[in-house]
Amino acid sequence: MSFWDSIKNRFDNKDDIEFIDFMENPARHELTRIKLTSEVSPHFKEDQIREHGEFHFRKCPGMFDYSRMGYIMPAWNDMEFIFNKAGIAGVIGSPDSQRKMPLDIAHFNPTHSYNLVPPNEDGSPTKFFNLTSPWKVRTKPHIHMLIVPAFFHNANLRDFHIMPGVIEYGNGFNTLNFILSFKKYGTYRISAGDPLYQIIPFAGNNFTASYGLNSDYNSKINDMEWFVGVNNFYRKFHHVKKKFKLRKETGK
Repeated sequence: MSFWDSIKNRFDNKDDIEFIDFMENPARHELTRIKLTSEVSPHFKEDQIREHGEFHFRKCPGMFDYSRMGYIMPAWNDMEFIFNKAGIAGVIGSPDSQRKMPLDIAHFNPTHSYNLVPPNEDGSPTKFFNLTSPWKVRTKPHIHMLIVPAFFHNANLRDFHIMPGVIEYGNGFNTLNFILSFKKYGTYRISAGDPLYQIIPFAGNNFTASYGLNSDYNSKINDMEWFVGVNNFYRKFHHVKKKFKLRKETGK
């Protein structure tokens, strides 16, 4: 049996993607479980409804689609951080308990000390930390994950530098951690259930692309220019609806 056959056999009668909770707690609660992105309202939705009467991106339907695409990983516990010239201290605890455990080196590992982002304006260091999450991921082969900060769904993420990335989970890798740095000295809080990452799956290994001058481009699209004058032309003529599903396995 080849390596890829052994990988495929692990997923017989299973979903394309599995989010597996190794803490045996977040998956049990509505607040902290993995969610469809479409279940989580963008943090500015109420403001848009108040200003425009509805929630939309009038000039860019692609942004609306993005705000509903894939899955959300929420914070699995309450977290509090103090960042000053003496260093960083943090505590973590479940929302239903008053007991807070220190975020010691086992949970809060310094990593990526090189400069990934511009220096903080207040002179504070931009050293990144890797918070170990309770989630592991398994996918069928050739399914990759674009993992980005959930900025549309959590305004408080503006206080942090958060690293995005693409992970090929179909090859057997399974870690899903939260990597962040603080933008300035201060005290910060992340509440259990706050959206942290938006996770967007995509498939495929090899892609081709081209570029060129506009003469060939114009000859190909002249017959389609009448679309531009139609209201919501993109959604009516170009948009393909994307479906993401999520279910809880029995006993998990």
